[in-house]
Amino acid sequence: MLCLAALVGCSREPKAVRVELTAIGTSPAWSVEVASNAVTFRRASAPTLVFPSTAPDTGAGRRRWRGRRALTEPLFELMVEPQPCRDGTTATEYPFTAAVTWADSTWSGCAVDGAIRPTATGR
Repeated sequence: MLCLAALVGCSREPKAVRVELTAIGTSPAWSVEVASNAVTFRRASAPTLVFPSTAPDTGAGRRRWRGRRALTEPLFELMVEPQPCRDGTTATEYPFTAAVTWADSTWSGCAVDGAIRPTATGR
């Protein structure tokens, strides 16, 4: 049986989406990837959270993404500021500081425009 998607030239595979910004932190390990279709928040030993992507609020060089998955869930916020930042584990330098706030917790780290390529340590 032929797949209708094949007949019309569609693909069932999701299209790759360019990562616009990546923020990372250590102790505990966490990361956020901002793309045009979603903001993805990952933490060590915790479920991955995906929020709808919106245009950031901007001002004074800062960028802030805010959102929630449902009205009953806590507000997620990623604040990125143009301050040099050094990863505490790898000593890698990044152009931005980052802070994530969700569910009464805040995580601090670094950020860079685009995707961060994995290193030998798996990050």
